[in-house]
Amino acid sequence: KLNHDIHIRPRMIRFHKDTVVNIYKIGFPSIIMQSIGSVMTFCMNQILIAFTTTATAVLGVYFKLQSFIFMPIFGMNNGLVPIIAYNYGARQPKRITGTLKCALGAAMTIMVTGMLLFQLVPDVLLGFFNPSDTFLAIGRSALALAAITDPALALAFVKALNQPAAHKEILESLEKRTKRIQQRQKEAKAHKKNVRFGKKK
Repeated sequence: KLNHDIHIRPRMIRFHKDTVVNIYKIGFPSIIMQSIGSVMTFCMNQILIAFTTTATAVLGVYFKLQSFIFMPIFGMNNGLVPIIAYNYGARQPKRITGTLKCALGAAMTIMVTGMLLFQLVPDVLLGFFNPSDTFLAIGRSALALAAITDPALALAFVKALNQPAAHKEILESLEKRTKRIQQRQKEAKAHKKNVRFGKKK
């Protein structure tokens, strides 16, 4: 079904500097977060390759294994965003708190499980990649050390969602614009009704 309240006319679309600036204010941190991983991996490879190519191979394997732990967290974060945003708009702080507590518990469970696997059975995990003795020696230490930070990362991921107040000004501006558009739609409908019945506004 078509929404008759919204009419899109490409010829009427104009570049609005302030709107673009507001979009990038919100999106720029995400751009940095998406790109910093690639930059960090490149720099670490450059550092490790000076010692041995096996170390760079271990780093690549670590990121592959780590992705199995992080993917559920990222998926949960994507699911939490609309829940928190909806309840923030509905002024339901208890629901936001409850959602965050549940998410934090799930995230910590996943990350602690991953940490224990990296700490207790690194040989089994590394064994999927046909490792050499040198690879295993480096890999055991690398996985054990890297896994220590996993619970803290889970906490950071979930806490990062609890920031709707950081964009309070933007949300209030959008709310005002939405009310203005709704008022104009009501006025337009009233005008059409008056014209239809031969009344002058």
